[in-house]
Amino acid sequence: MVLSDEKITVRLSAVDRTVESIETTSMWVIHHRDSAAQIASCWMEAFKIANEEGQIALFYLANDVCQKTKKKSDSHIILQTFAPYWISAIAFSRNSEVVQKAVNRILDIFEERQIYSKSQLADMRNAQSEVSDMDNAMMELDISALTKDVEGYMKGDLVMERARDLLARSDFHFKDKIKNRMKDRRDGQKFQAEIEQSFKKLSDFSAALVKHKKRGQSLLESVDSAKRFFNLQLRDATVVEDAYEKFGSSIDRVRKELEEMLETSIYPGASPPRDAPSPTANDDPFVAGVEKAYEQMRRPRENIEVTDMDVEKEDEHVTAAYEIN
Repeated sequence: MVLSDEKITVRLSAVDRTVESIETTSMWVIHHRDSAAQIASCWMEAFKIANEEGQIALFYLANDVCQKTKKKSDSHIILQTFAPYWISAIAFSRNSEVVQKAVNRILDIFEERQIYSKSQLADMRNAQSEVSDMDNAMMELDISALTKDVEGYMKGDLVMERARDLLARSDFHFKDKIKNRMKDRRDGQKFQAEIEQSFKKLSDFSAALVKHKKRGQSLLESVDSAKRFFNLQLRDATVVEDAYEKFGSSIDRVRKELEEMLETSIYPGASPPRDAPSPTANDDPFVAGVEKAYEQMRRPRENIEVTDMDVEKEDEHVTAAYEIN
């Protein structure tokens, strides 16, 4: 079933804050999840023209859709499609305390039930502040540097994993073995040097783990920034996609009209046939000048007025004759 933007917008605009209305419309949206991008775009359009009550109802609707979709295997389709529109809608309504109060409750639920990632929730909460989308859009991302950081971290993680595996297989209960093997002072000094060397290696490994952890935290921040960047890109791409879909629909409509014209040979505003006579100078009412044309246009009207006056005079004479008789 093909859904039109008008039909979707009308359906979404009719949502109110009652449980029945929200759940019914939510089931309808999930049923048509193959058209998630179109529905999300229309949801945003309906949100822009709605009052505060309508905006809250649309937020509740999107909340219900996202929570129910989270339980499904293809949850990413609707969740990721709605994600950029959540940010836009929150930013659009940031000046309404009533709406933002409802948004805060929804975002708390999202965080508690892990509907969206931490970075996406951070973007949604940031949209409540005065920071404009233009500032976020100016953020730059060095993909090559991020790729190198990820590759470097993965290599370091492999080294750490091998070291942890080696330590897990090591036997640190060597007190009795040392006693049995240590016969004199020289053996004791040898074992002491080995222990100090092992301790140094363990200290170096511990420091490497701390450094690797900090590197991972820094990489995580970079990945979160990349997610925000790509979410903005996704939102822009979604807008462009929606525009092209509407443009394509317009082209299809024009194509159908042209095909209908070809079949019926009816062309609105068509040119006259080739054998039609060409206009001559006599066909131009202003060929003799504007004043002449004005007089010609006025002359018939004056004759009509005279005729009317004559008729009125004749009626007066007839009426007078009846009165005399």
